[in-house]
Amino acid sequence: MNVGRSNSARGMLAAVVLAVIAFVLLVQYAPDSVAFSPNNYGWNGLQEVSSAYNVNFTTSLSSLPAKSVLAILQPSVNFSSADASSVRSFLIGGGTVLVADKSGVANSLLQGIGSGIVI
Repeated sequence: MNVGRSNSARGMLAAVVLAVIAFVLLVQYAPDSVAFSPNNYGWNGLQEVSSAYNVNFTTSLSSLPAKSVLAILQPSVNFSSADASSVRSFLIGGGTVLVADKSGVANSLLQGIGSGIVI
């Protein structure tokens, strides 16, 4: 009887260890659901775009690469006059700006670059 309990305990321990390893691997390699993430393949993700194009995320508008596309998606903070100046220089240098905003936060940028467009 003691041998049966020993094998049973080992089996349970092995199952628990395998479950923990599987969970860690799933958490590590599963795609995320963060909105507009290149790892998010949902309706609000950029997985398809980032697999077809070179996508670089930035937190600063001061050093944008020339002749590229700046996509501003669902901004949550108003843009400063320095941001508007950087984007204006980017546009003059041949860049393209795409704005997707439903709340009007991007209006500070649009007005700052003199676009005449209001959301």
